Amino acid sequence: MAFRSIILLGVIVLTVAAAGAPQVYILSSSDGPTFSYYGDFYVDWVTSPVVSVFLEVTVKDADGVQTVIGSISNISGLEWHNVTMSASGTIQDRYYGGYNVSVPEDGHTYEFHVKYYASDTLGNWNTSNTTHYYISRSDMWRVPNTIVTGLGILGSTSVVVVVLIVVLRRRNR
Repeated sequence: MAFRSIILLGVIVLTVAAAGAPQVYILSSSDGPTFSYYGDFYVDWVTSPVVSVFLEVTVKDADGVQTVIGSISNISGLEWHNVTMSASGTIQDRYYGGYNVSVPEDGHTYEFHVKYYASDTLGNWNTSNTTHYYISRSDMWRVPNTIVTGLGILGSTSVVVVVLIVVLRRRNR
């Protein structure tokens, strides 16, 4: 029995030596890329009427990722704007893109829908779930209590320090 195994092994070795190594076939997936590490974004208190919306998503595929597109629309969803995204130079499978949106009125929060599309190197596509991007627009001087409180604390502290200096100088005379 051992003799037969040695002869069979010898035949295999001679066949590989004469004909070359057998071809290995790797099965490819018919599934499109998968998305992760994306979701709703909140940007509060911008003061400019035009704001850059930064899109970011992680996209993976065993066959390699070919194209990643971010798509953004205002809440009505009537008009979508596509952004071809770029691979990160430092974070594997991470893609970034940006698009300027209009947020014209102070005191309003604007909601945008975001979707991602990606294809692998075999041409298989996939679409992410829809996420949301919220931007609140406010005039810097109308930000509720933040600036007013900061100025109040700064002014009050300054007054207390000046009064202490004056009292201590008069006392030391």
